[in-house]
Order: sequence, then C-alpha cells, then structure tokens
Amino acid sequence: MTGPDILAPFLGRWRTEMHLPDGLLEGNASFEWLERDGLLLVRSHTIGAALPPRAVAVIGHDDASGRWSMAYHDDRGVSRLYAMTFDGRNWTLQGKPRDFHQRFHGTIDGDRIEGAWEKSDDGVAWSEDFRITYLRVNSDR
Repeated sequence: MTGPDILAPFLGRWRTEMHLPDGLLEGNASFEWLERDGLLLVRSHTIGAALPPRAVAVIGHDDASGRWSMAYHDDRGVSRLYAMTFDGRNWTLQGKPRDFHQRFHGTIDGDRIEGAWEKSDDGVAWSEDFRITYLRVNSDR
C-alpha cells in the first residue's frame, strides 16, 4: 500500500487505556475517512476525567513531498501540528508545541496499538509522558 491507502489499519472505533504515573484512564477513539482515501478524521475522549480533553485530529498526506502530518485540536483550545510517519505498522508523531518538544511512537498489530508519548525541554533528553493502548472495538474497513 502507498499513499493514503496505508491508513486502512487505523479505521474503526477503539477503546483506549492511558497508563499515567498516577493511574489508568480509559477512553474512546475513532478513525474514519473525512474524505475517502485522502483525509483521516480522528476523534478521542477520556471517560470520566477532564484531562486529557475531548480532541479531534486530521491526518493527511502531501503527495508532492510524500510527507504525512496530523493537525490536532482539543477542548482547551490547544492546536498542534505534528510531522507523522507510518509504514503500515510503525507510527510516529513529532512536534514542538510552544515551550517543549513532544513525540509519539506506536506499533499497530491487528486490533491493538501500543504506544508512548514522550516529552523534552530541549529536544535532546527525552522522558516518557504516558503510555497508551488502543483496543479495536469494531472495524470500518
């Protein structure tokens, strides 16, 4: 698969488990085509907690450069743009929101995504922010 077709493994609804230093938060996420084979819409929210907030993101591909990006926005009014890679199994996001650096790395294995968000003050020394697991509830493929 090349181009946007490669995103098919994301399609569907997922239950999420965020593994934070002080406990576990559960939530939901969905991945669906905003524009078939062109833009992927991602919605997420946490159940029974104010943070992390309800969020929406759009994943897109620039066919001229071959680069991926994800635009993110949440209920706090926070908007971020991440550079993205995905090879059909390995998923990365990287950005520099305001005063820190942030990156994500995850792996899709069928109906499960295991990943971790990391943060850094200088972009050199990184520490884990939290781990997240996505468990597929149903597929929209």
